[in-house]
Amino acid sequence: MESPSPAKHFRYLDGLRAAAAIFVVIHHALLQIDFTHQPLIGLQKLIYIFIYGRYAVDLFIVISGFCLMLPVAKGDGTIRGGAIYFFKRRAWRILPTYYFAMALSLLLIWLLVNKKTGTHWDISIPVTEKSFFTHIFLIHDVFGNDFNINHAFWSIAVEWRIYFLFPVLVLSWRKLGPILTTIMALLFSYILFELCNRIIGSSLNAHYIGLFTMGMLGASIVFSCNNSLCRLRSLSWGYITVFMTVIIILISPNYDEPFRQELYIVKDYFVGLWSMSFLIMISFEDRNWISRFLSCNLMTFIGTFSYSIYLIHAPLLQIFWQYLFSPFKAQPWLMFASLSIFGTPAIIGLSYIFFLACEQPFISKRKKILA
Repeated sequence: MESPSPAKHFRYLDGLRAAAAIFVVIHHALLQIDFTHQPLIGLQKLIYIFIYGRYAVDLFIVISGFCLMLPVAKGDGTIRGGAIYFFKRRAWRILPTYYFAMALSLLLIWLLVNKKTGTHWDISIPVTEKSFFTHIFLIHDVFGNDFNINHAFWSIAVEWRIYFLFPVLVLSWRKLGPILTTIMALLFSYILFELCNRIIGSSLNAHYIGLFTMGMLGASIVFSCNNSLCRLRSLSWGYITVFMTVIIILISPNYDEPFRQELYIVKDYFVGLWSMSFLIMISFEDRNWISRFLSCNLMTFIGTFSYSIYLIHAPLLQIFWQYLFSPFKAQPWLMFASLSIFGTPAIIGLSYIFFLACEQPFISKRKKILA
């Protein structure tokens, strides 16, 4: 089975990022609303699929490992330019936009959304001096400030730390092989998760190292010339994806207990396996309708600024809930419909403006400065 062309690959990856970002926005829109006194009935219960926003973050982490491993898998097995060059590229790509989003979040808190309103946004306020400085150094989850300032920022700190392990993982890939490295990363990430919980009282979501490595393995299966991986390439990844989908449905909580967190690490690992198999599946099946949909112009366009959507959607949702759709506060279903149908497109539009001002310039400059 031949590897897909790079152009096709990047189009559907952008579309997949777009789908994950939109899912996260609707997920947080759902968390903004209290359905306790007016539970959903009938087909309305279908919206509870958006309670699993964490699964979209799992997918983002796997996509990150997949994308960063691509040039390594298609090349000579090393990081182009070396580890220092890799760190510079990642820093230039991630940090400036993150700091602009942090500044925007602080400005909106100061001007518009600084009072607790009984919504999910309440976990982001008040802002303390401690949370301000821990967010600057992306160590906010180490000190229990995971959700301060902007509750979506927790995963940025997690992924930023994983980048520092990427050169080590690539080295292990060459010395020990991709399969053994992935197994070791999964075991290491679980042990580290438990140790962090016991020692500092915070898991730091260390198990995401394992999910990131799954993404690396997926890219290697698709693009590597390694003999053992070529054999894996011929597996029926469509059936594997369907099987993993069934497993995830069975282990996920139902709509009556959506916020229970026990064993979430196990669920994340299974979602990581699903994400890896899904990426492999859509990389090979050229006529797959999912791949064609993700590669359409609209999805790939939104995917180009999915990072901006993820960074700034949380305070915008609170503004819409608090100021634009306030007449629907006593009507949960109408509030959710308003935030989803009208608020989400508005957030996408505003995020594109933010992208043009605070993300795209650094993408262009990075190519010139680090070329």
